[in-house]
Amino acid sequence: MAAHNQLKILSGVIALIILGGAVVLMAYYWEKVLRPEKVAIQKVEAVKVGDIVAPPPDPGLKPFEAAVQHIKAEEWEQARSQLYYLMRYYPDSSKYEESKRILGEINADLLLSSSPMPGKIQHTVRSGDYFTVLQKKYSTTIDFILRANSRTTHFVRIGDKLWVMPLYFAMDADLQNRKLTVYRVEEVTPEVAAVGGTEAAAPEKQEVFFKEYSIVDVNLPPTVSVPYSTKVNSKPAWLGNKRASFEQAEYHLAQKWLQTSKVGVAIKAAPEDIENATEDRKMGILMSPSDMSELFTYVRVGAPLRLTN
Repeated sequence: MAAHNQLKILSGVIALIILGGAVVLMAYYWEKVLRPEKVAIQKVEAVKVGDIVAPPPDPGLKPFEAAVQHIKAEEWEQARSQLYYLMRYYPDSSKYEESKRILGEINADLLLSSSPMPGKIQHTVRSGDYFTVLQKKYSTTIDFILRANSRTTHFVRIGDKLWVMPLYFAMDADLQNRKLTVYRVEEVTPEVAAVGGTEAAAPEKQEVFFKEYSIVDVNLPPTVSVPYSTKVNSKPAWLGNKRASFEQAEYHLAQKWLQTSKVGVAIKAAPEDIENATEDRKMGILMSPSDMSELFTYVRVGAPLRLTN
């Protein structure tokens, strides 16, 4: 009887071993043969019904790569031309945002340095050429003259050469996405009519992308309803609670604002300690100190500012 039970147990163990082996073999066959075959069939069927679509080619890659090569060769105008071309014709390109960032950096670097660029000229200082005179004569800013010529004071001598440039810009503040976009305002001369010798029409204005900045924070008066349009009507600089002049030695340390005609709507640097800052310091469109310094340098009184959501 004991021998008979042992035989039954042994038979059961052998049966389990055979069954386990069969399971392992089937799993192996599924993983190595059946599953790959099924996946391949599914892919073929998906292609047939159009489920798998190859990504379309990115036509913006070619001008972007060309711009990169020009940048490496320090051919700035050619690089700008390629980047503007990409932004104009291929706004859906994967390189659009990167092109916008690079183009903005090139534009600002060329403008605010002694590097030549279209519209920038050298003025030879003559008797009576004070900075305030040059600012008005060339529709520029004193801060631009200082920065573009690497000067720390307003003192000049007859015969000195100074880079000057007319500065016409407009700004869009996208409050929802916290972006401030600056456009260069340029004149476009319409074509002369071909019949009858008609005189050319007056030049038209067009806005061309210049640079995009990030907005740190926005605190506007409740009376401002967006969309809202205004203009820069003054450019105060502050040392403490007192107005600063470019003639002061500490002028470079001053807090500089682009104040508009609407009280409480100004572009200014975000305070370092915003929690303990006075209300007037926190009010407005707040930028990083470096971006604010750059904006103040080239934005003139009269520049339009448009607020959108």
